[in-house]
Amino acid sequence: MSKQIVLFIVEGFSDKNSFENILNHVSGDKVKYKIVGGDITIKSGPYNIVKNIRKKVNQFLCDPKNKYLLKDIKKIVHLIDIDGVFLDSNLIEEDKNIKHVTYVNNKCLVKDKEQILKRNKNKSLVIKKLSQTEIIDFESIVIPYEAYYFSCNLEHVFHNNPNVVTEKEKIDLSNKLADKYFGYENLFIKDLKNSDYATKLSYKDSWNDIIDASQGIEKSTNFNLFFTQKDD
Repeated sequence: MSKQIVLFIVEGFSDKNSFENILNHVSGDKVKYKIVGGDITIKSGPYNIVKNIRKKVNQFLCDPKNKYLLKDIKKIVHLIDIDGVFLDSNLIEEDKNIKHVTYVNNKCLVKDKEQILKRNKNKSLVIKKLSQTEIIDFESIVIPYEAYYFSCNLEHVFHNNPNVVTEKEKIDLSNKLADKYFGYENLFIKDLKNSDYATKLSYKDSWNDIIDASQGIEKSTNFNLFFTQKDD
């Protein structure tokens, strides 16, 4: 039996907690789904994001509890929060009285507009690069790569709340999602595909669409496209 895996890179513990059980149950007999956490998009630039993906993969492979080798990875799948980084600067308003970035009425309220504009510029360049990346080269092995987005973030898409900020809130919501589909994991895929926030576009066009979304923060994802493939 093949030991091949699809390795998911997610942004944090709550993302891993949301999907781990679902992905474990919907993976095929020959291809298993595994998850590694870590928000590398916000900590990288377009010049080193691919290098940092390699580091994240190697971190997974070096885990003593892991039994897989680089050659066992069939595909790398990256789940990314958009975080409103493509918003037009006119829709970003400074409010010194707030503590956290807040999305409301298609606007982004921030404590320090200059800082957020710098963040948005960097992360948007990173996302644009990843949306066009098709492989990750590990010298002797080349692995296919795909990126899927949640706008504004995972909590926005699955819980209709883009403004979750505390780790406790994120974990509580991730537990809620995991519990909802426990024992009904295939229903998650059906619900995702049939939702009004799942893209109806192709992979390439879905990325072009979200990158061009400068005038609003619509709840959307292209993660449904991953499940149109067959990995067994």
